[in-house]
Amino acid sequence: MSFLKKLSERFRAHGALYWYSAGSLASSVTGTLGGFLIIAWVPPADLGIWKSALILQSYVALLQAGVIHGLNRELPYQMGKGGYSHEKFASTAQTFAFVVSIFLLVAAAASWALPVGIKTKYALSAVFVVSACGIFINYLSVTYRAAQLFVKFAKINLIVAGVNLLTLLFVFYLKYFGIPLRVSVIAVCQVALLYIFRPLHVSFKFDLKSFLALLKIGVPLYASGYIIQLALTFPNTILLFEEGTKAVGLFSPAVPAFGLMMMLPQSIGQYVYARMSFRLGQTDNPKALWTYAWKSSLGLVLISLPIIALISLTAPYIIHRFYPKYIECINTIFWMLLAGTFFGAQMFGSVFRSMKAWKFLWIWTGLRVCLSFLLPLMGYKIFLKDRLMGVSIGYACAGLISFILGLYMAFLATHEQSWDAEKLLFTVLGKR
Repeated sequence: MSFLKKLSERFRAHGALYWYSAGSLASSVTGTLGGFLIIAWVPPADLGIWKSALILQSYVALLQAGVIHGLNRELPYQMGKGGYSHEKFASTAQTFAFVVSIFLLVAAAASWALPVGIKTKYALSAVFVVSACGIFINYLSVTYRAAQLFVKFAKINLIVAGVNLLTLLFVFYLKYFGIPLRVSVIAVCQVALLYIFRPLHVSFKFDLKSFLALLKIGVPLYASGYIIQLALTFPNTILLFEEGTKAVGLFSPAVPAFGLMMMLPQSIGQYVYARMSFRLGQTDNPKALWTYAWKSSLGLVLISLPIIALISLTAPYIIHRFYPKYIECINTIFWMLLAGTFFGAQMFGSVFRSMKAWKFLWIWTGLRVCLSFLLPLMGYKIFLKDRLMGVSIGYACAGLISFILGLYMAFLATHEQSWDAEKLLFTVLGKR
């Protein structure tokens, strides 16, 4: 009875986190499950076309210009301080997101006039539609987290999870052409639900001063986040340029494995970031953020280890039994699970963003991105007999090294110490 009472009290104390994580995980898990089923239903060559088109999504995201990223930091921070200054930021960001979304929808229609095959046209138009919805979804998601409405946000994500499952029927019956249709329907449903139940009912007004303030904060945050997101495409990009779309298709089972390990960190990361910014607005004490950073980062690594072991043991049987066309990818699964763990568990990145510690943010980003490209490329060149495994080993090593260095920098940032690369080098070598 005492145990149940303690469990109940713990849930009440951290109920928002549990709800938020459950909702985000449900949406992500169903998406990943759908990815595995799609691999079984769609040939590697067709899947390669779709995956290659998705690379464009990372570049289209440039149109956000950092405004939403600035809002992601500033809105919870201003709410933590109290007052009504946050409303101008919200209305300005809402107007900006709406205009950019309309532009992308026009681009979706225009993509049908391109001199490419029907499959490519269909994929490109869907990428633009999903990107248009994604920008407005990003804005709306920030308002839920800033208002600390994590439970409400979680319930919407649970509905989206259901849509994820239902729309798999499109792919089952339409094969390749069902993929773009499915992701478009999911995006439209999500943006509609988030808008209907939005916590901030602000008007469509544009305030230049607020816009410039969001840009000042958001551009460094967005540039860093964009480069990191771009780095997530490096394994596929290396294979695309070195081997072609077929290799990208064969690598497909490794991508959901990587995404699986990113699910929990992504859901918790947004929660931690909002809480950090809100907390900093209340206390103006950077040291209060260190506990959030190291506990969440190391905790996620420990939680992930048994998951890695379980999937690594069962994946070969599953691929041989249900996905025989993708046998070449078996050796990559363990390494991509490891990469997803170390890249996903970098919760300490929120410290740099909340504190606006630009120097640490850029050093960490630069290290992470350079390692994410150079080490997989080295793996590709070294492992001549298994190029796919070489890329995945390099990516896992990049994740581990960037995790260790980033955690160290987060400690320095929260304790108001500078990054001294020479001092660190001599410390490692044991010299004085």
